[in-house]
Parts: sequence; C-alpha cells; structure tokens
Amino acid sequence: MRGAGTCPATFCALLLCTCRRWEGATAKVIAAIEASRLLTAPDLDELAESFLGEDVTVSCSMAWLAPDWWTPEWLKELADEVGMPKIADDATGTDHRAVAPPLPRWAASRILRGDPQRLDELLRIANACLPYRRDAMIQGLLDAAAGLDEQQRRQLVRRGLRSGQGRVRLAALEWLCELDGAEAARRHAGSDPDARGKKWKPAPQPPPG
Repeated sequence: MRGAGTCPATFCALLLCTCRRWEGATAKVIAAIEASRLLTAPDLDELAESFLGEDVTVSCSMAWLAPDWWTPEWLKELADEVGMPKIADDATGTDHRAVAPPLPRWAASRILRGDPQRLDELLRIANACLPYRRDAMIQGLLDAAAGLDEQQRRQLVRRGLRSGQGRVRLAALEWLCELDGAEAARRHAGSDPDARGKKWKPAPQPPPG
C-alpha cells in the first residue's frame, strides 16, 4: 500500500493497526476504526484486502519521517555545515509491517459478508498461510457464516472442524449444531482432541417471548 501527498485515512489506519505498540489490542483497534465511520465502506474494503497477505509492505514519502516543520533550525544549520545530504522531495521509503491474527480474522469476515461467492477463494488463501494466520482467517469466515447458503456453510464447517485451534473448532461446532442439531454436534465434540471441545454443549436457548 502506498501513501502519497497528504496521508490518506486508509493508510493511517493501516499504520495504526500494524503498529507494534498496539499488538495486545489489535482487535479493539480495528473494531474501533470500523465503528468510528472515519473510513468509507470502500476504504474499509481496501484495508481488509491488504490484511490477507503474510505481511504488508508500505511505501511512503520520506518527508513524513523527517518533515521540515518539526526539524529544529539549529539541526538544519548543522546539516548544512557538515554537508549532510538532504532528502529529496520525491524520496520514498518502505517498511514491512507485521499483520497480527485479529486483522486477517476481521478482513476475512468483512470480505465474506460483502461477497459470499468469494468463500472458495478465501479458503484457498487461508490454506496457503502459516497456521496462526490460517486459523485466524477460518475463524473470521465462521464469524460471517450466517450470510452463506447451506452448502457453503457446510463446506466451511467441515473446514473449521479440522482446524488446529480449539476455539475455531468450537465455533464450527456451534454452526454444526445449527445445521444438524445438538446431538450431531455432541457426537462430533466427543472426538475433539481438547478437553474443552469434548465438553461442548449447545448454547442455552432464550425462553419463548
């Protein structure tokens, strides 16, 4: 993703989401950005697409890293005296930004909600990722499974039940219960490798009315 001229809002959001300072709160950051309505729907879609890769390479003006307005006057004079090279107006720099798991989860969910026909494509992308990113994407797809038809939902549930992450399998069990009933989901839960999965129970139903 490239930023040019004035810093675009989408570019600022990407830098914020991939800043190491917010690693422990990435899910809250992206949720707050989406809820703030500071970005348009197309902006958010563009942001989501950028989080599907293993990392994000950003390119921006070097002037953003050392703009004249914050450089002290004495430092400018010293730079002139010692012959330090000046940054050209059109100089750019690049940075590789790590994408924490909450971001591909959010991205997969948003993209699938917008276009359910991209399920196969998103599953292919997830399967090609490292395990931690793959499971995050699968969970994001399960988050958006309500917008799929039954065949697509079953396809996604089958994939979710094979996940290496217990929380992803639990999410898939909830959808299996929705599709085939609590007993079918319980039977499958009995073979889950984790104790938490084996103890799965359907969520209690609210009272009528």
